[in-house]
Amino acid sequence: MRRILTVTLSLIISCFSYAQSWQDVGGGTNNSSHGMLVWNGKLVNLGSYNNPCNRVATWDGTQWECLDGGVGIVARAGCVWEGKLVVVGDFWNNFQPCPGCNGVAVWDGVSWSALDQGFNNDVLTCTVHNGDLYIGGDFTQANGVPINRVAKWDTNSNSFVSVGNTTAMDNDVRCMVSYDGQLWVGGDFNNVDGCSPCDGLVKWDETNQVWEGGNSGVDLVGGVNETVRVLFVNPSDGDLYMGGEFPELWDGDAMAEDFNMSYVARYDGSNWYPLGTGLNEYCRAIHDYNGDVIIGGYFTNAGGTPAEKIVKWNPIAQTFTAMGGGFDGVGIDEYVKSAMTWNGIFFAGGAYTQAEGGPMNYIAQWYEPPTSSPVANINASTTQICVGSCVTFADQSSNSPNAWTWTFNGADVTSSNSQNPGNICYSNPGFFTVDLQACNGNGCDLTSVTIEVVDVPTVSGVDQNICDGSSVTLTATPSVSGGTYLWSPGNETTSSITVNPSTTSLYSVVYTLNGCASAQEDITVTVNPAPTLSVNSTTICEGATATLTATPSVGGGTYNWAPNGEITSTITVSPSTTTSYQVQYSANGCPSNLETAVVTVNPSYNANESTTVCEGNSYTFPDGSSQVINTTVSHTSNLTSIDGCDSIIVTTVNPQQVYNGTESVTVCEGSTYVYPDGFSEQINVASSHTSSLTSTAGCDSIIVTNVTPQQAFNSTESVSVCEGATHVYPDGFSEQINSATSHTSSLTSISGCDSIIVTNVSVNTIYNETENVDVCEGTAYIFPDGTSSTITSSMQHSSSLSSINGCDSVIVTNVNMLPAPVNTVTQNGITLSADQTGAVYQWLDCITGMSNITGETNQTYSPTSNGSYAVTVNLNGCEATSACVDVSSIGWEENDLAVNIYPNPANNFFIIKLEGIEETVSYEMYDASGRIVRSGIFNVQVEIDVEDLENGVYHVQLSELKTVRLIKM
Repeated sequence: MRRILTVTLSLIISCFSYAQSWQDVGGGTNNSSHGMLVWNGKLVNLGSYNNPCNRVATWDGTQWECLDGGVGIVARAGCVWEGKLVVVGDFWNNFQPCPGCNGVAVWDGVSWSALDQGFNNDVLTCTVHNGDLYIGGDFTQANGVPINRVAKWDTNSNSFVSVGNTTAMDNDVRCMVSYDGQLWVGGDFNNVDGCSPCDGLVKWDETNQVWEGGNSGVDLVGGVNETVRVLFVNPSDGDLYMGGEFPELWDGDAMAEDFNMSYVARYDGSNWYPLGTGLNEYCRAIHDYNGDVIIGGYFTNAGGTPAEKIVKWNPIAQTFTAMGGGFDGVGIDEYVKSAMTWNGIFFAGGAYTQAEGGPMNYIAQWYEPPTSSPVANINASTTQICVGSCVTFADQSSNSPNAWTWTFNGADVTSSNSQNPGNICYSNPGFFTVDLQACNGNGCDLTSVTIEVVDVPTVSGVDQNICDGSSVTLTATPSVSGGTYLWSPGNETTSSITVNPSTTSLYSVVYTLNGCASAQEDITVTVNPAPTLSVNSTTICEGATATLTATPSVGGGTYNWAPNGEITSTITVSPSTTTSYQVQYSANGCPSNLETAVVTVNPSYNANESTTVCEGNSYTFPDGSSQVINTTVSHTSNLTSIDGCDSIIVTTVNPQQVYNGTESVTVCEGSTYVYPDGFSEQINVASSHTSSLTSTAGCDSIIVTNVTPQQAFNSTESVSVCEGATHVYPDGFSEQINSATSHTSSLTSISGCDSIIVTNVSVNTIYNETENVDVCEGTAYIFPDGTSSTITSSMQHSSSLSSINGCDSVIVTNVNMLPAPVNTVTQNGITLSADQTGAVYQWLDCITGMSNITGETNQTYSPTSNGSYAVTVNLNGCEATSACVDVSSIGWEENDLAVNIYPNPANNFFIIKLEGIEETVSYEMYDASGRIVRSGIFNVQVEIDVEDLENGVYHVQLSELKTVRLIKM
């Protein structure tokens, strides 16, 4: 396999010169850094900036990278939990790219997600303690329920729960850390949970579920009288370092105020100690680097040593040392807020804009080559887990290692070379060692930690059946005894519970043994409702029999009748008088209510009736037969009575001549109508008239006339038509419409009454127009009709459209093509010239991500240092950017100095040869991740073996030499 090796010297020299000074980090940001951490092998910077990225950006040693849309307003702090990045801060839905992420957002490497409903106010800090995620800040609610400033994520309920009393903290929680097996919390609070000395600093007693502080909790009489801003556990000595705004502390063992513990102090688990004579102003950031403790804040003096906002504390020598000129800007915002070590480099972030007299945008880096080999140290998110769970490991080795070899015995993933590997999962129970070898250019060190993986218990239960209104006992049976139970609903904690549901219900139990929870066991209690029963009542004639049938709501049950004790669903009875019968039905062991059926016994009936009808009319008798009545008639009907019994009705019919009638007529509204009796009237509304007449036979006759008027319809309508269209009116007349007009149609309604319709016609104008546009050559242009065309010459296009009124319109677009500018560059020595004349120019630095070179806007540009450059040309509003051009012939202070690397391309080795210098020179060779792969010193010439290196880009650091490029084949 052939390999290509590129060695670039100038960029690395600018960042990591042995002449220690604060260096730029990718151009910095446009606002403050509030917190930093390492995740997924990269440095994560959190703050209130929106460039680069949106409050969250990662640094890979070369460039900034964004995590999707970031978060809104301010990112305050972050932590790594179950391999994922957790970011907290001042952000809610109204300014938030992550929907629902109220104060806390989780990045899984692909997208952001929320944790339940989040918080109702600022979140200022987070940490992982015993594998669990803890959140602190100024909130009073989480998920919409009271939680006072400290919350823990409960993986069983997938929601936040309160840590202690929901009213314990009276002010902000600003920092948290896991120290000596307990959760320590610092902030602005006082009198935590009624404890008067619990001010500023407390720890959580998990066993007794209480906060501890003061002399009996954190070995400080009266707690801390001002805000605690930062808590940090130093991996080198295992001590807890605290920083903040306190001018002194009162150690619980010394029982005296110590003004040397001003703004920063150290705790060894028993006593608090000062760092020299302390600081002259507050501390905001603490982190370790190469065995030292780096402290940042707003101070200008540390233990008598002048130090601008940042200082180095040596725990062995017990001395402060300044870090270059520090951050020497003037103003209340010029201070350090955050600190982190990554790949052997120390990073400081904050609100400053100046370092060592020069501009520096909110984040800077400091490099010191380690002087001794690392002391390996492992931080595990937890050392006891359940089968199927995962652990996140973090390297806390001292002396800046830059290479790591992890071995995970018994894990699903057996090895890693990441600094902080996450999501290492275990599928089998047992005790397993994790080994870490940490290396730098001075050597390696090995350490290990043991992870206990506990088997997950199982639990079982039996489904139950009960009748509605009854109760039942449910029992959970675990695979191994000695654990605890949690039932839902109800949160009972015994192995057996008694329930009495009204409907079929699901009960769940989780069994926990040695901290491992079983899978949820579901027990169904089926509630069998008491069956319902209906039974028919009936009526019989005296001497007849009746059938009674009981109909249940469910089948398969049993019956019991009274008074006779029958057990079938249907019985036959023949009572002589009205009698009641009772029946009960049982199904699934549940009885119905007692239902009653009544058998009513009816007698037979006989009757005589007499009636009259008009002579000549037909009469229908009760038995259904009919007869025309002209004389008196007597008829006998043999019937069944209304109760179903036999009956005889004798009907006598007498004739009487009578005439009656009703008529309905319709007339046009306003007409005069004459009734049968000769009366007449004008009809405007519906009317009814009775005409009393006498028939020729002498029978009175009554004729009722109902008159309904028919309305004549008159109306006005309005219509709109396109200019020049033909419109047809209601009467059939049509005409071409060019201007507004009105027409009257005289019609006859469907009822024969006259109607008039007035039609008012308005005209909608047709719009046609021509537009002229200028478009750069090669640009895609979208015309009004939605079609798109890449412009390579001037052209004309017609768009046929419909106006808002539905009338056709035509838009003619004349496109004038503006030629694209020439985007090539001519190089003459170190002078670069844009080949396009008469344009606007901006020269770019290709190495720094095509950033603008300030003030370089001429057609020609002569760089002052080796690099790669390009130019953006704007001609008449059309813009083009050239390819990058390398310049490598610029020397440093002595123009006769030359650096040669050969063979180029190379295979198994390459040689560095210097001309023009005879002094001893040191070199270090880095891979793409910043790890040192070769180092040494030489005079004039050295041969370097690279046969075992992987393919990729490597950087060689020489002391103060120009750029040299090597191709390794």
